[in-house]
Amino acid sequence: MRPIRFFFLFILVALIAGCRSAEVEGVYGGIVTNAGMLSGTHGGREMVLFLRSDGTFTDNMRERDWKSNVKGKYVVTGSTLKLVYHEQKKVDEFRINSKGHLLRTGTVLLKMDKSDSVPAGIYSFKDAQPTGGPATGQPYLGGNRRSTYYFDGSGQFRDSGTDSRNAAGTYQLQNGELTLHFTSGGSEKHSFFARREAGTNKLAAVINGRFYFTGDLPGNGQRDSSSTDEETKGTPSRDGENFPVPADESSNSQRILPLIQDVVDSLRARHGGSAIDNIKTIYTKASSEGFEILSYIDFGRSRVRFELYQDDNMVAVEQLEGNKGWRWMQGKITSLEPVRIDEIIFSQHMGITGFRKDLSPDLLDGILEQATHGFNLSFQVDGRQFIYVLDSNLNLLGDAYRIGDIEQASQYSNFKLVDGVFVPFTIEIFRDGQKSTLKVDKYVVNQPLKTKWLKPPVEKADDKKQ
Repeated sequence: MRPIRFFFLFILVALIAGCRSAEVEGVYGGIVTNAGMLSGTHGGREMVLFLRSDGTFTDNMRERDWKSNVKGKYVVTGSTLKLVYHEQKKVDEFRINSKGHLLRTGTVLLKMDKSDSVPAGIYSFKDAQPTGGPATGQPYLGGNRRSTYYFDGSGQFRDSGTDSRNAAGTYQLQNGELTLHFTSGGSEKHSFFARREAGTNKLAAVINGRFYFTGDLPGNGQRDSSSTDEETKGTPSRDGENFPVPADESSNSQRILPLIQDVVDSLRARHGGSAIDNIKTIYTKASSEGFEILSYIDFGRSRVRFELYQDDNMVAVEQLEGNKGWRWMQGKITSLEPVRIDEIIFSQHMGITGFRKDLSPDLLDGILEQATHGFNLSFQVDGRQFIYVLDSNLNLLGDAYRIGDIEQASQYSNFKLVDGVFVPFTIEIFRDGQKSTLKVDKYVVNQPLKTKWLKPPVEKADDKKQ
């Protein structure tokens, strides 16, 4: 039995996705394209959703009763959202991406910010009447159909889209309700939700149940084009995937490749050498997306336990002993899938533990390639594929692996020395089109593990009725 890798990144996305249902409530807006739109002809419609915390939703926010109007219920399973309509007896399905937006073929519904302030700056909202399309080569922009709203970010507004008057005045936003106080007298109320793309002047908004946006509408195809360059920095994409990091095939650089033996020796020396080989147990405390993750690793007994908490409440547990394991979630215990067990066992070859002396032969049988960022060291173990990503000075930038149908890439930063081992305290994880940032608070090496390795209580049928 192979020892277990202590970098527990492979479970983070899956466990958090299983507990994500409480995070989807809010207002979404975007464009639903049709076959004509994808072929370059005009067509499509705007779509707005209001998901409530009680599991109900409405897709009509133009009515005054939008806060209470119920069109159906929604269900979240992992990163999948299903809308179950009452009257139409239909089901819509979306994927939830790392930014919280809803995606499906031809559609991106942007999640509006929960805020009582209109984003600072002066913005022109263009109504979402489609023009152009992917096949036309033209940007997919809104037209100037009817209304244009301007806000200065400090409580002043101007509406130049009204034919009867050039209105101006002050505004207030509270709980999604925007009140306009006109200098000429009187006031108006509008439902208002907005989202400003970080680092840009692009703004999307849902006003009175209509979707408005400035500039290009982010993402209107199958690929999640709402991702920014910053989001994928360090893991260049190929065909929309984060794995593997491509080699610099077009580079004219004449750098001489170092020997793989020298690369492996350098990595071991920089990250702890014999201290890595001497790791027996590890406890790790980390946080991500409002969750706290506790990891207990016992190399001598080949067992590992991961606990996920939200607001001090345990919400999920995974545990593996030898080649058997189980998962506890929502009061139920299920066996770990064979592919999950395979991933846990073989992912020991990534992260710092992949530099252990007993695993060096696998690295030495690998291939070192030049890349734009420095070098890629790729190798295989029993048919599983692994890559270490290094800069030109052989510093560790990250890694990636493909185990069965599972692909994951990780980017490391904020390294610190812990009991002689140089480990990252910030890890960005890319998996299934999603990105999670893990902040490690504590590593404890070779100390007694304070866990009883027990299964949490199972929820009984009688408990559900209460």
